[in-house]
Amino acid sequence: KNLGLSETVEQARNAVSTNDFNEKMESVEKAIDWKIYPGQFGIGSSNGMIVPDGDYNNAIISGVYAGPGAAAKNAIGNTPYGPCFVLARVPDHILQQAYYKNQFYYRYREYGKWGDWYYVMTSDQWTVDANGFYKKASPIIEVYPDGAFTTNEESEGAKVTKEGTGVYRISNISGYNADGAWGVHGGISVPKDNNGLELIFIDDRVQYNGSIIIETFHRQHSHLPTRFQNWRLKLIDENNERVFYEDGEPCDIPDNYCLDVRVQMPEDISMERQAAGVK
Repeated sequence: KNLGLSETVEQARNAVSTNDFNEKMESVEKAIDWKIYPGQFGIGSSNGMIVPDGDYNNAIISGVYAGPGAAAKNAIGNTPYGPCFVLARVPDHILQQAYYKNQFYYRYREYGKWGDWYYVMTSDQWTVDANGFYKKASPIIEVYPDGAFTTNEESEGAKVTKEGTGVYRISNISGYNADGAWGVHGGISVPKDNNGLELIFIDDRVQYNGSIIIETFHRQHSHLPTRFQNWRLKLIDENNERVFYEDGEPCDIPDNYCLDVRVQMPEDISMERQAAGVK
């Protein structure tokens, strides 16, 4: 027999005490009637919820929060000037996502303790170098064997000139990138073969005006078995014999490869780009 709603309610009433039944019904009615109005929990409003006491550790209720600015506690980067998204599964399993422009961080609370903030790199903050590895971007210059080059948005204005065999000058810059994310200088990604061996040596120097001179030299890897060494053809002589580059001999960047160079752009160029509306 199919029971109607009234019969179902009556059977439920008879199955539990009156007080328990009333409490359960009140709970159900509240759940049915409960609504979210514009602005509640930071939803449907141009203003987010207030971070309690400006402390991100206290933002534990699901919703969209407005960063408290300079007074923020337990925040990360510039995210106190952007929104924070909080998702709670239960009171002690909470995810926070904090944003500011192209900065994106997240962390997780579990067993009464907040974990570290983790930074999520977006597509405008990484590049794939000549060897297929992801590296921190901006600003990058790709230098090709004949001196041709490409810049990305952040390195626009830089220039490359080939001054001789294996000699490349990068100008309109202020040396290598200052944060050192690519190594000691900031730096250069050198092409490698299938065995992970670098194909050239690099000698570089930063000039007083910020330009960088990069010189490239053949790298033979003569310590390896003959078949695994870097045999690079230099020319065919008058006797139709092949002549190979010697170890340490000046040479251009190998064909079909490029040098990825991460540089620091001059402040005046950065200011001009900002004034032009380039982020």
